[in-house]
Amino acid sequence: MADFQTDRELAELHQRVADLEAQIGIADQLGMHRDALPDSMLFSDSFLKRAFAVLGHYFVASLIIMVPVYVFLFLIMALVGVAAF
Repeated sequence: MADFQTDRELAELHQRVADLEAQIGIADQLGMHRDALPDSMLFSDSFLKRAFAVLGHYFVASLIIMVPVYVFLFLIMALVGVAAF
């Protein structure tokens, strides 16, 4: 019983591999190659380029998040300062 189930699962896996190979073949025929990645330093072979790309993305994301917070805090402090006079 277990041998039959194992054989069936193995046949399913072989079929899945054949399907994936067919998909890769179709992608190659259509010109969709693996090096069709976006032109970004995130995909560079150099570790330093990837590290600086991540640092740059982190810096921009932190600016996008924190600038509105700083503006809000500045407005609150300005209102409190004006109310003190």
